[in-house]
Amino acid sequence: MIFQDEIRAILKEVVNPELNVSIVDEGIVKDIRVEDTKISVILSYRYAGTPLAEYFSSLIKQKIEAMQGVDSVVVEFTGE
Repeated sequence: MIFQDEIRAILKEVVNPELNVSIVDEGIVKDIRVEDTKISVILSYRYAGTPLAEYFSSLIKQKIEAMQGVDSVVVEFTGE
């Protein structure tokens, strides 16, 4: 079974290169949903079209998909 706390710990490793702070500590991780083997991460950034969206999405997927028992990862962005 996969727990939100495990996902949140992994997301602490994803660092915003503009601020040199994790996305968790930056406060942009708004929701983590775990449905069996499917993980959804919802980020709220200054604006939904941030140039960092692809960077964050790729890194988040890479790190979470490496977890045992995860079949898919979806990263969504919302503006504030």
